[in-house]
Amino acid sequence: MIAPPPKKSSKALLLILFILLLLAFLGSGAYYLGLMQSKTPTSVPSPMPLVQASPQASTVLDETADWETYTDPSNKFSFKYPNNLVNLQLSNGVTSFFDDPTDRDNCQNNPKSLQNNPCANNQFSFNSFRSYASEEYQKIQSDLGRPLNPKTVTDRQGRVWQTDYVYGQVFNYSATTKNNNENIVVGFQSGLYRQDGGETDEQFGERFRQFFDQILSTFEFVENGSQATCSAGFESYSNKFFDICFPIGMTVSNNYQTTDYRPGVEVARTVFEDDDEKIVINTTFAGGWGGGSCASEQTTINGVQAAIVVWDTVGQTVCNSNLVNLVSIIGEENNGDKFPVAIDYQRKGNNFLDRNKFDTVLHSLHFK
Repeated sequence: MIAPPPKKSSKALLLILFILLLLAFLGSGAYYLGLMQSKTPTSVPSPMPLVQASPQASTVLDETADWETYTDPSNKFSFKYPNNLVNLQLSNGVTSFFDDPTDRDNCQNNPKSLQNNPCANNQFSFNSFRSYASEEYQKIQSDLGRPLNPKTVTDRQGRVWQTDYVYGQVFNYSATTKNNNENIVVGFQSGLYRQDGGETDEQFGERFRQFFDQILSTFEFVENGSQATCSAGFESYSNKFFDICFPIGMTVSNNYQTTDYRPGVEVARTVFEDDDEKIVINTTFAGGWGGGSCASEQTTINGVQAAIVVWDTVGQTVCNSNLVNLVSIIGEENNGDKFPVAIDYQRKGNNFLDRNKFDTVLHSLHFK
């Protein structure tokens, strides 16, 4: 007879059941805890504040800042030049700049007056300053032909210059611009024998061109302002010698030059004209006039003695209204000073001249 299996203890069953329930509880708790943690938002670090760099102005080295200033004797313009140089104005108006004062002194004791034969050992020369009316300047440009290598330079007054050059044994540099009603032409020249060993003509020219561009960038016109207060129908004109009023509508041309009878003394010839009339002002008068005048008068122009000579169509002692020429000579010869000055009022056509117009121009004259 087979014996039946033994009966399991009820206590053992209860223990097993308790263990199973405990494991189930722990497992569900861990799942729930993990689920809750997955729903907690992740902490995102705040971005570090950006430190803005304070803007700094770009530093551009101005090599001309410490340069010396050259002002022309008539106080018309100025430019800067390296402060290690000394200068000397020659009798022909050319100003040469030297790096050795001894060379300057030797030049002063034995000056060369020709622009194409300057004193030796100069670094460079300022050769010329000229002003022209538009028509004159266009003719000059036409005669010269096309520029070799035109470029532009802007000066510190915002004025644009057209530059050109010719290089060889010396480097000749010219620049033109417009200032008020004048076309301005200036010229510079390098010193003799300034070409470095092994330097080609092109390299020599480019080196001096950059140097003269720097000088030109410092160029300034000295604006003194006109002292002339003009009546209706007239406008003011000013150059380095005088201010004056002239009829509106006339074109203006001006040329600074030297003369044979006063070598080394710069004079100006200024012309105002239209189709019918011309007014010519010469800042130095060294001539006379023909006979047949109908009047010769004495007057004062802003404190300066002046003579007026009048011509008409008849040439009698009493002038008629048909005036053909009026001339005024202002001032007296004064040991090479700027006087006397001649104002010559001419007709170009068949119309007769206006005495009131001439008097208005004459009495508006102010010397500088």
